[in-house]
Amino acid sequence: TLSTLNKKVGLQVEEEQRCLEAKDHTITQLLAIKSQLEGQVNKQDSTLEAHGCRIVELMALNDALAQRLKEQQVEEKPSDIVNPSDIVAKTKVEEEQSDMLATDCSVAELLAIKSQLEGRVNEFERTTDTHRCRIAELMALNDALAKRVKKQQEEATRMAAMVAEVKAIRETTEVELQASHDVVARKDQIITELTERMTQACQQVERLEKEIMTNAGTIAALSAVKEKAKEHMEEISTKDIIIAELVAVKSQLEGEVEAHGCRIAKLVALNDALVQRVEEQQEDITTHMQLAKERDNIISDVENKCAELMGVQAKLANLTEKAHAQHELILRQENMVKELTLTRQALEHQAYAQSMESALQDGAIVDLLG
Repeated sequence: TLSTLNKKVGLQVEEEQRCLEAKDHTITQLLAIKSQLEGQVNKQDSTLEAHGCRIVELMALNDALAQRLKEQQVEEKPSDIVNPSDIVAKTKVEEEQSDMLATDCSVAELLAIKSQLEGRVNEFERTTDTHRCRIAELMALNDALAKRVKKQQEEATRMAAMVAEVKAIRETTEVELQASHDVVARKDQIITELTERMTQACQQVERLEKEIMTNAGTIAALSAVKEKAKEHMEEISTKDIIIAELVAVKSQLEGEVEAHGCRIAKLVALNDALVQRVEEQQEDITTHMQLAKERDNIISDVENKCAELMGVQAKLANLTEKAHAQHELILRQENMVKELTLTRQALEHQAYAQSMESALQDGAIVDLLG
C-alpha cells in the first residue's frame, strides 16, 4: 500500500512538474512575442523618425523653392526691347519654372507620400497602442503567471517535503514491518519448534502411555505372580508344617524305621521334591522383585516426563503472550497504514484541485493567446 501511495504521489508530482514546464514554455513564448513586438515597435519608431526627418527636409526645400519663385516673380519686369540677354534670362527663367513645376510635382508627390506616411503613422500608432495594450495585458498575464508559478513552486516544494516525509514514514514503516516480519518469522519458527516438540512430547507421552499400559499389564501379571507366590508360600508354610509334623512323626516312628523304611524312603523323596520346588519358587520371587524395581524406575521416568511436559506447557503460555503482543503491534501498524491511506486521499484531492485550477489557467491563457 505504501509503495502504491508513493507511486501515485510521484506521478502527481511529475504531472505538476510537466504542467509547470508547459507553463514555463508558454511564458517563454509570450516573452519571445513581447520581445518581437518591442523590436517591431522600435524599428517602426526609427522608420517614423527617418520619415519625419525626410518630411522636414522636403518641407524646408519646398519653402526655399517657394521663396525663390516669389523673388523671381518680383524681379521680372515688362520690356518692349528684346535683348539677347533677356532671351537668355527668359530661357533660364522658363527652365527654372519648369524645374519649379517639376519641383512642385515632386513636392505634391512628397505631400501625397507625407499624407500616406501620416496615415501609416496613425495606423501604426493605433497598432502600436493596440500592441502596447496587448503587451500590457501580456505583462499582467506574465506577472499573474509568475505569481502562479511561484505559488506552484512553493506548492511543489511543499509536496516534495510531504513526499520526503511520506518516504521517511514509508522507510520507517518498512523497517518496522521488516522487524515485525522478522519477529513473526521468529515466532513462527518458535511455534514450529514448539509444535515439533509438542508432537515429540505427544509421541513420547503416547509411548509412555503404551509403556505404562505394558507396565500395567506387567504389574498385573506380577500381582498375579505375587498372588501365586503368596499361595505357594502358604503352601510352603503348610508343607513346612507338614514336614515338621513328618519330622515329629519320624521322631516318633524312629522305632518303626525298619518297619516303615519304604514309607520313610517315599517321604524322603517327597521331601527332596518339595525342597527343589521351594528353591524354584524362590527364584521366581527374586525375578518378580527385579520386575517390581524396574516398574518403579519406569514410573519415576514417567513422572519426570510429565514434569518436562508441564515446563513445555509453561513455555507455550509465554509464547502465546508474545503472540498476543505481536498481534497488538500488527494492529497498530494497520492503524498507521490507514492513516497513511487517509493522507494519500487528501493528497489526491489536493492534486486534483490543482490540476483543475491549472486547466482553468491554461484555458485562460489559450483564450488570451487566441
